[in-house]
Amino acid sequence: MASWFFRLLVVAAAPALAICAEPNHSWDALMQSLQPGKTVVVTRMNSVKVEGKLLALGPDSITVREDGQPLVVRKEDVLRVRIANIRRKHTLIAMGVGAAMGAAAMVLLAAVETSDKGQAVATSDKAQLAALGTIWGVMVGAIGGGVAPIGKPLYEAAKPPKQPAAPASRE
Repeated sequence: MASWFFRLLVVAAAPALAICAEPNHSWDALMQSLQPGKTVVVTRMNSVKVEGKLLALGPDSITVREDGQPLVVRKEDVLRVRIANIRRKHTLIAMGVGAAMGAAAMVLLAAVETSDKGQAVATSDKAQLAALGTIWGVMVGAIGGGVAPIGKPLYEAAKPPKQPAAPASRE
Protein backbone atom coordinates (compact mmCIF):
# COMPACT_ATOMS: atom_id res chain seq x y z
CA MET A 1 0.00 0.00 0.00
CA ALA A 2 2.77 2.43 0.95
CA SER A 3 4.74 1.76 -2.26
CA TRP A 4 1.65 2.42 -4.38
CA PHE A 5 1.11 5.75 -2.62
CA PHE A 6 4.79 6.67 -3.00
CA ARG A 7 4.67 5.93 -6.76
CA LEU A 8 1.57 8.06 -7.15
CA LEU A 9 3.24 10.90 -5.25
CA VAL A 10 6.36 10.73 -7.45
CA VAL A 11 4.30 10.73 -10.65
CA ALA A 12 2.20 13.66 -9.42
CA ALA A 13 5.26 15.66 -8.32
CA ALA A 14 7.32 15.07 -11.49
CA PRO A 15 5.95 18.06 -13.46
CA ALA A 16 6.52 20.40 -10.52
CA LEU A 17 10.07 19.12 -10.09
CA ALA A 18 10.78 19.62 -13.80
CA ILE A 19 9.60 23.22 -13.57
CA CYS A 20 11.84 23.84 -10.56
CA ALA A 21 14.87 22.27 -12.28
CA GLU A 22 17.89 24.38 -13.06
CA PRO A 23 17.50 26.07 -16.48
CA ASN A 24 19.87 25.26 -19.33
CA HIS A 25 22.82 27.66 -19.36
CA SER A 26 24.59 25.99 -22.30
CA TRP A 27 24.35 27.65 -25.70
CA ASP A 28 25.70 24.42 -27.26
CA ALA A 29 22.83 22.42 -25.74
CA LEU A 30 20.39 25.01 -27.14
CA MET A 31 21.94 24.62 -30.60
CA GLN A 32 21.45 20.86 -30.43
CA SER A 33 17.87 20.96 -29.14
CA LEU A 34 16.33 23.75 -31.23
CA GLN A 35 15.69 23.42 -34.96
CA PRO A 36 14.94 26.25 -37.42
CA GLY A 37 11.26 26.73 -38.16
CA LYS A 38 10.05 26.75 -34.54
CA THR A 39 8.38 29.90 -33.24
CA VAL A 40 10.45 31.21 -30.33
CA VAL A 41 10.52 34.10 -27.88
CA VAL A 42 13.98 35.56 -27.32
CA THR A 43 14.26 37.83 -24.29
CA ARG A 44 17.16 40.22 -24.59
CA MET A 45 19.30 41.41 -21.69
CA ASN A 46 17.36 44.70 -21.66
CA SER A 47 14.10 42.67 -21.19
CA VAL A 48 12.86 43.42 -24.73
CA LYS A 49 11.18 40.32 -26.18
CA VAL A 50 11.56 39.26 -29.80
CA GLU A 51 9.03 36.69 -31.04
CA GLY A 52 9.17 35.01 -34.40
CA LYS A 53 10.16 32.01 -36.45
CA LEU A 54 13.69 30.77 -35.83
CA LEU A 55 15.73 31.15 -39.01
CA ALA A 56 19.21 30.22 -37.76
CA LEU A 57 21.08 29.45 -34.58
CA GLY A 58 24.83 29.73 -34.62
CA PRO A 59 27.63 29.67 -32.06
CA ASP A 60 27.51 33.45 -31.63
CA SER A 61 23.95 34.54 -32.53
CA ILE A 62 20.31 33.63 -33.06
CA THR A 63 18.33 34.84 -36.08
CA VAL A 64 14.55 35.25 -35.80
CA ARG A 65 12.05 36.47 -38.41
CA GLU A 66 10.07 39.22 -36.69
CA ASP A 67 7.44 41.14 -38.66
CA GLY A 68 8.73 39.60 -41.89
CA GLN A 69 12.29 40.82 -41.35
CA PRO A 70 15.23 38.75 -40.11
CA LEU A 71 16.60 39.99 -36.82
CA VAL A 72 20.00 38.83 -35.55
CA VAL A 73 20.53 38.83 -31.77
CA ARG A 74 24.07 38.31 -30.52
CA LYS A 75 24.58 35.55 -27.96
CA GLU A 76 25.86 38.09 -25.42
CA ASP A 77 22.56 39.98 -25.72
CA VAL A 78 20.32 36.91 -25.16
CA LEU A 79 18.91 36.49 -21.67
CA ARG A 80 16.38 33.69 -22.35
CA VAL A 81 14.96 31.57 -25.19
CA ARG A 82 11.55 29.87 -25.00
CA ILE A 83 9.17 28.15 -27.38
CA ALA A 84 6.31 30.56 -28.16
CA ASN A 85 2.61 30.00 -27.36
CA ILE A 86 3.13 27.43 -24.60
CA ARG A 87 0.44 28.99 -22.40
CA ARG A 88 -2.06 28.92 -25.29
CA LYS A 89 -1.30 25.23 -25.90
CA HIS A 90 -1.73 24.40 -22.19
CA THR A 91 -5.00 26.34 -22.08
CA LEU A 92 -6.46 24.57 -25.13
CA ILE A 93 -5.50 21.15 -23.78
CA ALA A 94 -6.98 21.95 -20.36
CA MET A 95 -10.17 23.25 -21.97
CA GLY A 96 -10.59 19.99 -23.90
CA VAL A 97 -9.96 17.85 -20.84
CA GLY A 98 -12.28 20.03 -18.76
CA ALA A 99 -15.06 19.79 -21.36
CA ALA A 100 -14.86 16.00 -21.47
CA MET A 101 -14.68 15.64 -17.70
CA GLY A 102 -17.50 18.13 -17.13
CA ALA A 103 -19.81 16.37 -19.59
CA ALA A 104 -18.97 12.95 -18.15
CA ALA A 105 -19.49 14.17 -14.58
CA MET A 106 -22.92 15.59 -15.36
CA VAL A 107 -24.06 12.47 -17.21
CA LEU A 108 -22.81 10.36 -14.29
CA LEU A 109 -24.65 12.63 -11.89
CA ALA A 110 -27.84 12.14 -13.92
CA ALA A 111 -27.33 8.36 -13.78
CA VAL A 112 -26.88 8.47 -10.00
CA GLU A 113 -29.97 10.64 -9.61
CA THR A 114 -31.91 8.19 -11.80
CA SER A 115 -30.91 5.18 -9.73
CA ASP A 116 -31.65 6.96 -6.43
CA LYS A 117 -35.13 8.08 -7.46
CA GLY A 118 -35.97 5.01 -9.52
CA GLN A 119 -37.07 7.22 -12.41
CA ALA A 120 -35.49 7.49 -15.81
CA VAL A 121 -34.04 10.83 -16.80
CA ALA A 122 -35.10 11.86 -20.29
CA THR A 123 -32.42 11.78 -22.98
CA SER A 124 -32.96 15.47 -23.66
CA ASP A 125 -32.32 16.22 -19.99
CA LYS A 126 -29.11 14.18 -20.11
CA ALA A 127 -28.02 16.12 -23.17
CA GLN A 128 -28.73 19.42 -21.42
CA LEU A 129 -26.78 18.28 -18.36
CA ALA A 130 -23.89 17.16 -20.57
CA ALA A 131 -23.89 20.55 -22.32
CA LEU A 132 -23.91 22.36 -18.98
CA GLY A 133 -21.04 20.18 -17.75
CA THR A 134 -19.12 20.87 -20.95
CA ILE A 135 -19.50 24.63 -20.52
CA TRP A 136 -18.38 24.49 -16.89
CA GLY A 137 -15.50 22.19 -17.81
CA VAL A 138 -14.30 24.52 -20.56
CA MET A 139 -14.36 27.48 -18.19
CA VAL A 140 -12.49 25.64 -15.42
CA GLY A 141 -10.01 24.26 -17.97
CA ALA A 142 -9.38 27.72 -19.41
CA ILE A 143 -8.60 29.09 -15.99
CA GLY A 144 -6.43 26.12 -15.07
CA GLY A 145 -4.51 26.18 -18.34
CA GLY A 146 -4.09 29.94 -18.19
CA VAL A 147 -2.50 29.93 -14.76
CA ALA A 148 -0.39 26.79 -15.28
CA PRO A 149 3.35 27.45 -15.28
CA ILE A 150 4.90 27.51 -18.73
CA GLY A 151 7.96 25.55 -17.71
CA LYS A 152 11.64 26.26 -17.81
CA PRO A 153 13.18 28.06 -20.80
CA LEU A 154 15.23 26.25 -23.44
CA TYR A 155 18.14 28.54 -22.60
CA GLU A 156 18.84 31.11 -19.93
CA ALA A 157 22.07 33.06 -19.67
CA ALA A 158 24.08 32.40 -16.56
CA LYS A 159 23.81 35.31 -14.20
CA PRO A 160 27.05 37.28 -14.05
CA PRO A 161 28.86 37.09 -10.70
CA LYS A 162 28.02 39.95 -8.39
CA GLN A 163 30.65 42.62 -8.25
CA PRO A 164 31.97 43.29 -4.75
CA ALA A 165 30.77 46.57 -3.40
CA ALA A 166 33.32 49.34 -3.68
CA PRO A 167 34.66 50.45 -0.31
CA ALA A 168 33.21 53.69 0.92
CA SER A 169 35.53 56.61 0.31
CA ARG A 170 36.35 59.05 3.04
CA GLU A 171 36.63 62.69 2.26
